[in-house]
Amino acid sequence: MKWRIAHKLTIASVFMILLTLLAGGVGLWQVMSIGQALIEAQQVAQQRAWALEMRTSGMELVTAMDHLLRTEDSNLIRAEVMPALDDLGNNLQSLQDSDTDWKATALLREMQQTHDELSLAVDNVALLANENRWTEMPVLMEGQLRPAQERLNLYFDWLVYEINLHAEKVSLLAEQTVRQAAILLAALLILTTAVAVGWRQIVFRQIGKSIALLRQGVARISGGELGYELEIRTGDEIEELADEFNDMAHSLQVSQARLEMWGHELEKSVVERTRELQEALEEQRRLSTAIREMSTPVVPVHSGVIVMPLVGVIDAARAQQIVAGLLEGVENQNARVAIIDVTGIPVMSDEVVSYLMQAAQAVRLLGAQVVLVGITPEVAKTIIDLGVDLAAGLVTRSDLQAGIEYALGTMSLHVTTNGA
Repeated sequence: MKWRIAHKLTIASVFMILLTLLAGGVGLWQVMSIGQALIEAQQVAQQRAWALEMRTSGMELVTAMDHLLRTEDSNLIRAEVMPALDDLGNNLQSLQDSDTDWKATALLREMQQTHDELSLAVDNVALLANENRWTEMPVLMEGQLRPAQERLNLYFDWLVYEINLHAEKVSLLAEQTVRQAAILLAALLILTTAVAVGWRQIVFRQIGKSIALLRQGVARISGGELGYELEIRTGDEIEELADEFNDMAHSLQVSQARLEMWGHELEKSVVERTRELQEALEEQRRLSTAIREMSTPVVPVHSGVIVMPLVGVIDAARAQQIVAGLLEGVENQNARVAIIDVTGIPVMSDEVVSYLMQAAQAVRLLGAQVVLVGITPEVAKTIIDLGVDLAAGLVTRSDLQAGIEYALGTMSLHVTTNGA
């Protein structure tokens, strides 16, 4: 059975997830334990505060009773005595309502009984005060109030002592809980690290080594060593990839041999094709020259008279060729009149008309005259728009016959019909 990389990584991931869940569970349990310990510590602190407030209320009650005896003012019963007694009872009730699952439970019952006696004594004192029987009040206080107050003070001291002992136990328990949490988390951390390191040595190091060998082999194959063969036996995708590279290298060897053979054949074909293209280009040059000559022919019709018929569309390049051919024809034929027939040109641009006007001026400089025949309305409009001065030497005729008659007339020759 082959262990695929996905299987190896899955097992490692499962181990890490289980350890993480275990660490999280332990951490949550410890957090809950620490939270419980903190809650108990807060309860103990609150109980200590209530106990101290009870002692303060008891002292305020004694002070209020002494103040009542000195002043013999019955209003102090409501103003000082009863509020102090109520505070004492409220704090005692708060302690009884709190969680006191320890030795203080029995003590709180004794304190409640003493508080009831104290409340009865205060009621008797209030009755004597309301009846202004101040002389009987010290006897009542010494016989009922002070003994109850003294017992309550003893109970206060004992309660504070028990609360302090309980607070120490709670504090020790919280410290122990925190210590246990730290130890457990440290143990889990060490275990997780050991598993990760061990799995890295077993799996990831092997994968990394295989990948390094694969890269080295691929680099050698890419460098041209197509005969190099990768030897990787990991039982996973890396081994399959190495085998595929070996097959690819073998295929490249075969392909390279074929390419070299095809390259020699192609080189021969390219040499032969290049020679054929050169011959074709030379033939094309000859044809282009012939076409240019045929596209702008100069035809001598009489001694001193030449005709250049123009057909088709004329662009700027062909217009320049026309000018050059016309000048060359005037010079070679020693012409006195050059007739340009534009009957076969449907449209001429402003630029082409401008070139023809320049040609006419150049012909005049050679001592000849230009006759323009076959002008269409569109060409005529273009000439007018360019502002060409026809009186400056450019002669126009309607057709080629009229142009030839004009040219012969300039040389005192006339065209006659047979039998005329």
